[in-house]
Amino acid sequence: MPKVARLVGAVLTQLRVLCLRAAGHDIRVAFGSTIHRSATVSARKGRIRIGARTHLLPGSSITCARGSFSAGENMLLGTGALIGTGNGKMTVGSDIFIGPYCVIGGGGDLSIGSDVMIASHSRIMSSEHIIDDSAQSIWAVTTRGVRIGSGVWLGAGVTVLDGSDLADGTVVGAGAVIRAKTDANSIYVGIPARKLRERRLTPHEPMPEGPRPQD
Repeated sequence: MPKVARLVGAVLTQLRVLCLRAAGHDIRVAFGSTIHRSATVSARKGRIRIGARTHLLPGSSITCARGSFSAGENMLLGTGALIGTGNGKMTVGSDIFIGPYCVIGGGGDLSIGSDVMIASHSRIMSSEHIIDDSAQSIWAVTTRGVRIGSGVWLGAGVTVLDGSDLADGTVVGAGAVIRAKTDANSIYVGIPARKLRERRLTPHEPMPEGPRPQD
């Protein structure tokens, strides 16, 4: 995107945020970030904080019904991706790619480190319906929460269930379903996901600045 267009997008985003704040939404977005006109942000009873160089692409959404969402710098939220907090607190680091049509949310706390890639159609759920106890209502849920470390890559269509703790450097193969505490720098695949092997350690190189939304 040309530099002038990026500047115009950033200014329009700030004007939109001012209108949302006037309407009672507790939202702050650092200058330089953009929210596409078809993307939505809502925090009437919650709180949203978004760092610089973050971009919400068409049809994406961040909704905080009662909880809070905070993100560092350089996050790209792909087309149609949905983020929602119930009563939980969601924190996201810097240098984050969340692919198209991902769904991230639930009633528990959820944290994502920095330098993380989440491929399209993945799901991260910080709560889960209780099905083992028939005396419980099917509406009853657990809210153990989810932690995803830094340097993690989730392949396309991965499902991360409530109670998961993915250590730094974890890679989860496409289509896997995981609810586990993983070992650092290891690869997990399958349903349920199991450790395949460890990754070779090499010097860390920071992720380049993410792509910009198109007009």
